[in-house]
Amino acid sequence: MLKVPRVLKVLVLMVLMVLVVLVVPGVLSAQGEALRPDGVITGQVVDGVTGKPMAAAVVAISGPQFLLLRADEQPARVLTGADGRFVFRGLDAGILSVTATKGGYAEGEPGRWRPGGDAPALTLTAGAMTADVTVPMWRYGVVTGAVVDEAGEPVVTLQVHALKRTTGSRQYTVAQTTFTDDRGIYRFGNLVPGDYLVLASSAGISVTASPRVAVYPPTFYPSAAAPAQASGIRVGKGDERTGIDLPIAPVLGARVSGILFDDGDPVDTMSVDLVPAGTEGIPFDIMAAHSHTDGAGNFTFPAVVPGRYFVRSATRAAKDMGVVNMPLTVTADDIDNLVVTMRPTLSVTAHPQYEGVTPPPGKGSLASMGVPFILESAEGTRATFTGSAKIGEGVMTMGGFLSGRYRVRVPEAPPGWLLKGAMLDGVDVSETAFELNKDVTDLALVFTDRWGGVNGRVEEAAADTSVLFFTADSTLWNDAGPESRRFRTTHLDPKGQFSIGSVLPGDYYVVAVSDAQAADWRDPASLESLARVATQVSTADGESKTVLLRVKDVR
Repeated sequence: MLKVPRVLKVLVLMVLMVLVVLVVPGVLSAQGEALRPDGVITGQVVDGVTGKPMAAAVVAISGPQFLLLRADEQPARVLTGADGRFVFRGLDAGILSVTATKGGYAEGEPGRWRPGGDAPALTLTAGAMTADVTVPMWRYGVVTGAVVDEAGEPVVTLQVHALKRTTGSRQYTVAQTTFTDDRGIYRFGNLVPGDYLVLASSAGISVTASPRVAVYPPTFYPSAAAPAQASGIRVGKGDERTGIDLPIAPVLGARVSGILFDDGDPVDTMSVDLVPAGTEGIPFDIMAAHSHTDGAGNFTFPAVVPGRYFVRSATRAAKDMGVVNMPLTVTADDIDNLVVTMRPTLSVTAHPQYEGVTPPPGKGSLASMGVPFILESAEGTRATFTGSAKIGEGVMTMGGFLSGRYRVRVPEAPPGWLLKGAMLDGVDVSETAFELNKDVTDLALVFTDRWGGVNGRVEEAAADTSVLFFTADSTLWNDAGPESRRFRTTHLDPKGQFSIGSVLPGDYYVVAVSDAQAADWRDPASLESLARVATQVSTADGESKTVLLRVKDVR
């Protein structure tokens, strides 16, 4: 065998070592490049009305891959240029969220086609690691006007509320609160589209009219004491509603004073509220007059505008809770020595019933349901003061309720079951409000293991198509609560298909419209227009239906 000189062996070894030093880093670098996340999201922010690019919008990206960032780190953010474009690189596969913000505009997301609307998930997969999206944004609406007194003079530093109507109901929430300036002018910006009431709240403002006191009552636009007489203000995308002026005038008030008792004893240091009748649906705190009892249980309202009211209060006694919800009519004459007595709160006991072939859940499953049921006020008032719950031998009791009108809502059914109805005296009170004026002991929560569904496809659908599904029973359009199971909305998948599950037996309408026309679709007037172009579908127990739809233009 040929022997290689030792010197040559050493030289070869040295050359090999040099090659390793030169080549291996390159290999590792190439592997690192291969392992580095290569997902890319590009897009453009545009004005949702004109379609023009929006410069100087802040676009942020977030998702599970950003959860491990340090507390001092923020998800990636970029600023759009004159062309409204943005790009994010080095992303992992997964579900991501892209949002765009800019002063004076509602937040935008890809696939959101109206302010505050739903947006589909944005997903990068191993087979599709790039996405190009459009992010529409809409300018906020504005409502502005002036408040003047009986002499036509501006009212300065007066509190004014913008109340937004809750979708599918006659209840309102406080969208914004502001104060008039030195010219008596108020202004609400950043309003999303919807129906609003404007309320001038003049609590604490009074004028001397010896020997009586005159007060400025809360006043709705244009000059109403109750929401039923008020004029609603419709705000669309970017609308600026000017000249929404409110004249306010003082009214002579009567003194109302009395004493609060609980179980025969005066109640000290307790709040007492005087709530105007007819303001159901308006947040309680901005309409009520407030007083407190002294050490002897005495309370006084120094100047109350004549009208109908409810005296309300609540206190916890040694064992139970006492409440007051007493009607009171105030005239021009003072009311003294009014005796107000606490009454026990009301309770509702429900009995679960199960219809189907599945074995009913065990008694222990009631506790796993969390909150067994909720009484949802149909009056916009506080539904409960305690919310206490007890689970006994196959029954559930909720206590601490005031008298009033309610609907029953079950937030979570046992696994594998669907609430078919909450039956009381033959009426499904999950859909129709009932009057609670005494303890209820026989509410039946009926669950079923058979429910239907409606699915289908929308032909020639655009990306902004929504499918609306609602009951054909028009008597429920006004009374159904915002969580009603007979009013549903969904979007399409990439193939133009949709699916609505957990459908109760009944007659329904289903219609496909642009997402812009789906805004506030629960309004009864909108439902009437939708019903004229919708497809009717009926489902029985456990039955699923398939429908083929076309996008409709609703007028």
